[in-house]
Amino acid sequence: MNALRILWQHTFQQNISWNMRFWAFNSLLLMTIACRYWPWMNVEYQLLSLAYVVCTVVGLFGLFAILLFLLTSPCFLLPSVVQKCCSVVVALLVSGLLLTDTMVYDQLRFHLNGFVFEYLWDGHNQIIVLSWMTWLTIIGFVFILIMIQCVLAYWASRQASMKICGGMLMMILACLSTSQFLHAWKDAHYDALITGYTPHFPLYYPLTAKKTLARWRWVNGEEAREESLKVVQPKKHHLKYPLFPIEAIKPEQQRNVLMLVVDAWRYDDANDKTVPNIMNFAKGASRFHQHISGGNSTQPGIFSLFYGLPATYWDSFRGLQQRPVMMEMLAQQGYEFSVYGSAPLDHPPFDRTVFSGISPLRLMTPGRNAVERDQRIIDDFNHFIEHRGNTRPFFGFLFLDSAHSVDFPDTMDKPFSPSWERVDHLKLHNDFNPEPYRNRYRNALYYVDQLMGKVLETLRQQGVLDNTIVVITSDHGQEFNDNGKNYWGHGSNFSQPQIHVPLFVRLPSGQGQDIYGRTSHFDISVTLMELALGVTSPAEHYSTGYNLYDRESSRDWLIVGSYMQYAVVGHDELDVVYPGGIIKTITPQLNNKPERGLKGSALHHVMLQQNRFLR
Repeated sequence: MNALRILWQHTFQQNISWNMRFWAFNSLLLMTIACRYWPWMNVEYQLLSLAYVVCTVVGLFGLFAILLFLLTSPCFLLPSVVQKCCSVVVALLVSGLLLTDTMVYDQLRFHLNGFVFEYLWDGHNQIIVLSWMTWLTIIGFVFILIMIQCVLAYWASRQASMKICGGMLMMILACLSTSQFLHAWKDAHYDALITGYTPHFPLYYPLTAKKTLARWRWVNGEEAREESLKVVQPKKHHLKYPLFPIEAIKPEQQRNVLMLVVDAWRYDDANDKTVPNIMNFAKGASRFHQHISGGNSTQPGIFSLFYGLPATYWDSFRGLQQRPVMMEMLAQQGYEFSVYGSAPLDHPPFDRTVFSGISPLRLMTPGRNAVERDQRIIDDFNHFIEHRGNTRPFFGFLFLDSAHSVDFPDTMDKPFSPSWERVDHLKLHNDFNPEPYRNRYRNALYYVDQLMGKVLETLRQQGVLDNTIVVITSDHGQEFNDNGKNYWGHGSNFSQPQIHVPLFVRLPSGQGQDIYGRTSHFDISVTLMELALGVTSPAEHYSTGYNLYDRESSRDWLIVGSYMQYAVVGHDELDVVYPGGIIKTITPQLNNKPERGLKGSALHHVMLQQNRFLR
């Protein structure tokens, strides 16, 4: 019995030692394969750039090897031959997937996801053409990987020393720490040189620490942003945006542009009782009844509103701090900017995306709560309108937060009751009656509407309204367990309550109309570019949207983003793509759907939208 226990312990120890050496060797293989991303990074041959890229490759793919070692650790209990076979199979699959990802990235400039696998499996050959030579090459690569894994397994058996494992572990952890620190430090300093490399790496979510570094007084965010505006950021990058230089005929009479955005405003709460001032104003506006946001949360919603692009591009634009073409054209045509956010404009970092290059830009609005901050930005904008000169057109953006915070002044008469005295998320469950919560939300919208009424009245009194294009919308909706799945708020799914938002567009003519065709946030920047800025370039040169008034364009499938996943939204299905590329097909009511309707040319179109502006 003792002999068997000693034999088992010896086998167990041998298995652990072999597996550690095997994955140490495989970490080097993964790092080598990852070097195939290098040509697309346009690495600046400076010490920090090289250090960041090298440390990221070593740290990230070394971390993958460590995680795979832990994943295969239960196999230590198996006989040595079985354990080695399991580890070799896992290593072969992972190295093969990484190699495949580099090939897909080489062609499409985005990483593997379920749509790519499905397209290859279905064999439509419309995006990735697989000729017989391609298949022969793939078979050759598979054979080479098998040979490499066999050699690594043999080396791991022949090598008795554990020094290589300890050395590799120390190197990986040191490189991972260095790359994370460099990214956090440069990100806090608004330096796009380092952060611009991030989207090239698969499953890479680097550290940011702006608030922490500011709290420690290592970085002054306002000063860093102003200083970054004086520095010419690197020109080499992986974006091709716009595809061609934008052509425009500057209008003789330049129109002002004002965007009034209510955070977390769902479509069915755009009515006369909830927002009477807005609805009265909307009588002279285009009313879009089937308008879909580009996101179920603030970051993708605002990104799609200004860029006219899916939120899958967010990381690329954020890393390079490249502002939208629309904002660039506004600046070129001499517009004055009046931008106010109730919530911080650096979280999400719109200060280095949408509003990059605007100075001065107030990142934080004074106020103890959303109610006070909303009142402050309304007062500030009205002051701007009342005291501005009339020599330059203006672009205004107001982002009100009270509905998102579900808050309003204690002294306000509440038109909706019963209403919660305060929001208590701990009470929310699938059988909870949403009416008191929903009524408090409606009361908050009613307060926002009162503030909106002040802005619209100021525009009228100052004689500005008749020369201003006014856009009123939201970044996303708000759910109150509408589908009986215990979802509350936003950012959790892609059902209509979270993505269907109001949209009113008032042109200087002041003619009202109802538009029932499907539209998207992608369409708004295109419309403003053409109507306000005289842009004549085709919309596809800078956006995936169309003019809102173009009734012929198809919007059957829309890409709607979130913070981690995204969905392709059809009329009767949602194809949700999770991190790692897993796809789940469901109905708009969030029930499972057995057959996916997104295929063929529609899938082709969706995938092209996600890589059209990547080099």
